Amino acid sequence: IAVDIARLSKGDPMVAAQRLRDYAVSYGAKGSTMIMVIAVEDLFKPRDRQPTMDVDMDLQRMAPRRPEHLVGDRTLARLGREVPAPVGHIALVFTDIRNSTSLWEKNPGMPNAMKLHNSLLRRQLRVVGGYEVKTEGDAFMVSFPTVATALLWCFNVQVQLLQEEWPLWILESEEGKEVVDTDGNVLARGLSVRMGIHWGAPNCEPDHVTGRMDYLGTVVNRAARISGAAKGGQIMVSNDVVREIAALIPMDDSKPGILTSVDNVACYESNQTAEALQRMGVIVKEVGEARLKGLEVPEMLSLVYPRELVGRLKLLETEETPENASAAAAASRVQFSVEQIRSLAMLTIRIEALASNRVFRSTSTFSRNLSIQSNTGADAPIDEADHSVFMYANPELLLPTIKDNATDADLLYLMDSLSLRIENALASMYLQKVGGYHQVLAALEQATKVDAGMLVQALSMFGSLLEV
Repeated sequence: IAVDIARLSKGDPMVAAQRLRDYAVSYGAKGSTMIMVIAVEDLFKPRDRQPTMDVDMDLQRMAPRRPEHLVGDRTLARLGREVPAPVGHIALVFTDIRNSTSLWEKNPGMPNAMKLHNSLLRRQLRVVGGYEVKTEGDAFMVSFPTVATALLWCFNVQVQLLQEEWPLWILESEEGKEVVDTDGNVLARGLSVRMGIHWGAPNCEPDHVTGRMDYLGTVVNRAARISGAAKGGQIMVSNDVVREIAALIPMDDSKPGILTSVDNVACYESNQTAEALQRMGVIVKEVGEARLKGLEVPEMLSLVYPRELVGRLKLLETEETPENASAAAAASRVQFSVEQIRSLAMLTIRIEALASNRVFRSTSTFSRNLSIQSNTGADAPIDEADHSVFMYANPELLLPTIKDNATDADLLYLMDSLSLRIENALASMYLQKVGGYHQVLAALEQATKVDAGMLVQALSMFGSLLEV
């Protein structure tokens, strides 16, 4: 089979090696896999063909023929042809990126990450044998002739998403940071994609605009709702899909609510896809019956993972605890602490004291000065001029009342009020410094077309130079 795969891309050994590696990974190869293809045809076949006068005809004859109905990425031209659109009973898969809207808004690495995401999904479609129906934003709708191929494609994509060279912007974000289990296995890294699989017979209608097959009906709606019920990194399936899996691979149902593929038992159907799934391991976790939006009949949903990613089940249980849910919600918004607001309030008091040409001092400082004088035996009290320079007061009386359990909304209101007080104090200090020169500065600003603040700075610098 390796020779046949290499012959499909005999004009480009690098592409042949890439296709062989994709096949090896999709059928269970683990660890670092390196495949090298060396072309030696040119060493034994001399090029004695003379160029003809019709250069354009020669170039046209020598140019590789592009596949028909090429979708999107030009790199797909190096892979095999896309499988025909399946009809009848098919497996429909919907995918979507978790928090993609937020990532597009605030993460500069999203354009490059989307290219990697789309290339991976489409490359695996060609390797496994799937049909890309359409895309909407970052969401994919794809179809497969069997549940086994759909499941293998989802497994391959989820595993290889962890191995992609994501941009640093994505890996440093909350949505793309690396998550490992207690054994050091990577459970999440980079873009997190949720998937939903449903098995049924939709209405098949070719799209007259795009020329591609489209699917309509309740089967499509149910598949889309199943995908919407999944979270990032999850593969949610319907009860019809679970029945197809159980009919294809021997499953152990000794644990309540969990089905596990049996390794030492031969598959019911001897085909490469089923054998690859059995090698990767299939874990089915029953979620329960759920009512899907817009559908009258509820659906029994289950989560499916390869054995390599079974740790995501424990990760899901941890994330669903109330403590972690509240912590995740808190991590998604800007944090304001009570101590920060109190520090801002103290800064406001000091600036307002400066606006009155005094320096704020706490009464504790005043008491400490008195204590020092009494210990040294000094009879003279503190210089009364100090009271004209320093403002002694208890800061607790001047600070706004801030409760330790204040909400973010309360802290925001306090911060807005303190900011306004700081602005008023700074404006007062500015008027004091400028004083009666305000009209002069206004006239100079109008005459020179220079901001009054810049004029004050220039005059200040000029005065300092004269003093030197």
